[in-house]
Amino acid sequence: MINFNQGGNVGTSDIEKIRPAGRHILTIGRDLIKDNQAAIIELVKNAYDADATNVDIYFEVSENNENIKIIIKDNGHGMTRDTVINKWLVPSTDDKLRRISSPNGRIMQGRKGVGRYAASILGQDILLKTIDTDGNQTEIYLEWTDFEKATYLDDVDILVATSQTNEFSGTEIIINGGKDEVKAWTFKNDKGKKNKYSENIDILITQLQKLVSPIKKIESKDNFIITTHIHGINGFYNSTEEIKTLPINDFYDYRLEGKTINKNTIKLTFSNQKVNNIPSETFTINTKNILDNGNIEFDIRVYDRDPQDIENLIKRGLKHVDGSYFGHNETRILLNELNGISIYRNNFRIRPYGEPGYDWLLLDKRRVDNPTMCIGSNQVIGYIYIESEEKSHLEEKSARDGLKENDYYLSFKSIIIDALKELETRRYNYRRQTNNKTDKEKIYESISSLADFEDVKKELKKHLSDIKINQEEQDKIISVIEKEEVKKSKIIDDINKKIAVYQGQATLGKIINVVLHEGRKPLNFFKNEITNAIFWLDELKKKQTEEILNEIIKILDKFEMNSKTLTDLFSRIDPLAAGKRGSKKEFYLKNVIEKSFSVYNEDLITKHIKYEISCEPNIKIYGWEADFYIILTNLIDNSIYWLCEKDDPIKRINVNVYNYETGYALDFIDNGPGINADFIESEVIFEPEFSLKTNGTGLGLALAGEASARNNYKLEAIENNDGAYLRLIPLDEVK
Repeated sequence: MINFNQGGNVGTSDIEKIRPAGRHILTIGRDLIKDNQAAIIELVKNAYDADATNVDIYFEVSENNENIKIIIKDNGHGMTRDTVINKWLVPSTDDKLRRISSPNGRIMQGRKGVGRYAASILGQDILLKTIDTDGNQTEIYLEWTDFEKATYLDDVDILVATSQTNEFSGTEIIINGGKDEVKAWTFKNDKGKKNKYSENIDILITQLQKLVSPIKKIESKDNFIITTHIHGINGFYNSTEEIKTLPINDFYDYRLEGKTINKNTIKLTFSNQKVNNIPSETFTINTKNILDNGNIEFDIRVYDRDPQDIENLIKRGLKHVDGSYFGHNETRILLNELNGISIYRNNFRIRPYGEPGYDWLLLDKRRVDNPTMCIGSNQVIGYIYIESEEKSHLEEKSARDGLKENDYYLSFKSIIIDALKELETRRYNYRRQTNNKTDKEKIYESISSLADFEDVKKELKKHLSDIKINQEEQDKIISVIEKEEVKKSKIIDDINKKIAVYQGQATLGKIINVVLHEGRKPLNFFKNEITNAIFWLDELKKKQTEEILNEIIKILDKFEMNSKTLTDLFSRIDPLAAGKRGSKKEFYLKNVIEKSFSVYNEDLITKHIKYEISCEPNIKIYGWEADFYIILTNLIDNSIYWLCEKDDPIKRINVNVYNYETGYALDFIDNGPGINADFIESEVIFEPEFSLKTNGTGLGLALAGEASARNNYKLEAIENNDGAYLRLIPLDEVK
């Protein structure tokens, strides 16, 4: 115990207590809550905790638009007088935290004991009427201005009235508001958005649709029906609407379902509704997650949004309640309003996850970086289920505006992204297979067609014959076209050469970090030592001694060593930096392999990656040497990345060159995580923009594949249980 009088005169000491200010109730209610919708939802969740099967929400606006009455009424078990006084009126009570579940077994939604005070944002006063299971009715009335005026919280007198009634149990909360509260709910957006009631009412209805998980609700026998009654808002004087399951949930293009088996493993099922009778695929993936987020369940649906895709979505049966089909614009609006990936705990959504525009997984940024592969936030409707705070370590903020963004939250996000990547790669693979040609093939065909005049010549010959032009004159005219054909072919050849140069420079760009890292040391030496060299040279001018001369020789030796380092570095990357493309020629393959590995020398050492080259030194290859640098540096770059992703103390790369029927073949093998068999079969890994790397561009293997093809080689992936296995084989026409 602290002695406050140490070292001083004897004084007096009293026992005092912390007394919350009167406006403390408004601080944890009106000031803390995010918005009006959040306040309504908090009161609805309280009805769920009370084992209600029905909760009705009434909005009643007076004819002169001066007043609004909001009523939230449920048929739950109600509260006793003691519960009202000792729990409902006690801010931050831990009652629900301790009880965990309701009398009927529902997991409690309210845990912080402040949600009911969110009602202070909705109006000027609140009347609580609650009837317990024994027919005891308790009523209290609060005016929020009383708390604003009171110095301390316990200065506010609250009248509690109790009576006996024959009515059924339940709770009714009546909130009265004035002009400001009327405006909050009757405001209509004038920016072209079509609102049924008003913008904020429409937002509330959409959020209530997402409040209780539409998926888990179907599976559960625990009914919880929410009904809205809108009276006097923008001309809708008598509208009653039961909040229904989202109409689009049964219809999607792609779906990923699954759950975590442990903190490192997820079991998933991928489904595709775009074609009938495609079987679902079930598989497991490993994550790098090291934190325990408890059990996580996934249900993610993805929608392609091209006009034909929208049409097909409607044809699958997307209908209104009255049985009429949705229109194209209606479907787009529906997707715009309902998109997002929601997080649910105990079947209730945690706001704001799942609200349109709240891109908490940064899907749109990923899509900008890789538009062909990645999905955008407006293409997905997803549901993710997490366990309690104790099991998931994912804690809600008191303001009801999301989860605390700590290490566990970041870990949780990484798990979701790992799962989404699996959906994205399968979607990409399907879309690629359904196109007759890849974008790359279409581009090359388009370029080649510029020099193809065969159809023109056939049509012209027919026309010349029809108008009786003699054969000699026909041949002269056709020869003019053939000369133009030769000229265009030369231009196309130059274009292809320039593409090859750009691909070499693109590969150089991929390894620029290596260049900067290795070049920084000698450059820093030159920068720092030049002053030192000038100093000793000045000293030498003054007096020529052996000591000064030795200092200068030492510096020059270091200059020579660092110059050699830079020269060696640039000689290794020089083939990729060429501005012009030379002719094909013979070169020693082993030299190219060794130089390609030397580019990554420091990376290989620091990351403890061993490599072995099995290639006779006298083996020569005929082709463009720079292209083989592109092939090998990209393969090595890929291996380094994936070897570091796999938790294996022994990391190795093997390159084997051997005789093949048509020349020399090369096998490139590592012991990393390997390549999915589906990706090998479809050859999708060689497509631009296909990448499973975090922030990957999908250029590496695409560039390597094209460089191989230019030299009449084929780069292919081979199934292998022990890592990645790529083979470079010569085709028949290779010299």
